[in-house]
Amino acid sequence: MSDFADWKRALIYCNEDQKALQDMLRIEDKHGLMGYSPELVTIGLQAAERGLNAAEAVADYIREQS
Repeated sequence: MSDFADWKRALIYCNEDQKALQDMLRIEDKHGLMGYSPELVTIGLQAAERGLNAAEAVADYIREQS
């Protein structure tokens, strides 16, 4: 499974399952996405699946929205 797929699964179960929360945070940390909203993490992880830098993709998105 991809990090994005694993993160989505963990996001669903993180309130009930400590391991899911740890998995979600580990994936966010791995891609430099800690502290971002789920919308922005989604953008970053989708970029990572395409071989792009997740944190840069989020920064670009934020700049485009400003």
